[in-house]
Amino acid sequence: MEQYIIKGGNPLVGEVEIGGAKNAALAILAAAIMTDETVLIDNLPDVNDINVLLEAIQGIGAMVQRVDRHTVKINGSAITDFNIEYDYIKDILMRDPEIWNRFKYMYSLKKLHNYNFTLGRIGDEFKREYIQRISREFRRARDNGELKESVFGVREWENLQFMIKDPDGFYEKFYLQSKKERILEKRVKELENSTTLRVGRIVMYVPIKIKRMLKKLRK
Repeated sequence: MEQYIIKGGNPLVGEVEIGGAKNAALAILAAAIMTDETVLIDNLPDVNDINVLLEAIQGIGAMVQRVDRHTVKINGSAITDFNIEYDYIKDILMRDPEIWNRFKYMYSLKKLHNYNFTLGRIGDEFKREYIQRISREFRRARDNGELKESVFGVREWENLQFMIKDPDGFYEKFYLQSKKERILEKRVKELENSTTLRVGRIVMYVPIKIKRMLKKLRK
């Protein structure tokens, strides 16, 4: 029989890190997908129940990013893209080959529209991963003969081909660059309203004003 022998007489010192409670963590994870904002949760216990729930959350469309064993970022805004419903619709259509062949191109078009809408809603930190996911799905659709150029708009088709071929390049061109432009535009506006710029304008204006006065006196 195992036993612990404790010898007293010495004070206890040190620090003990208290791990997160599994039952509380499960409820917090479920609540995290109720908002469109990115939620950072730390001190998660690294147990099977937690990992299974995270996989389930990701399976319904939420973006899940594991920062480390006990920390995770969750964004539930992508759940509104109804990817699960689209997969279900596809299963129904494919039960009848004639119906599927008739509607498969329109199905792919509507699914792309849905993805693009979701892409505009999710947080910037999840966009690259989401674009890579879209690229994989439509690459399979292309290989399975489920895409038809005439169904899409010209620019829409060009962008889709770009995304399929180079998802990282697509992200950098359409989202990373636009993000940099938004940041630059914000900084310019802040500078225009800053005291430094106003003082600078005054400093530049005064010498010009003096020169004009001197010219008038010379005349």
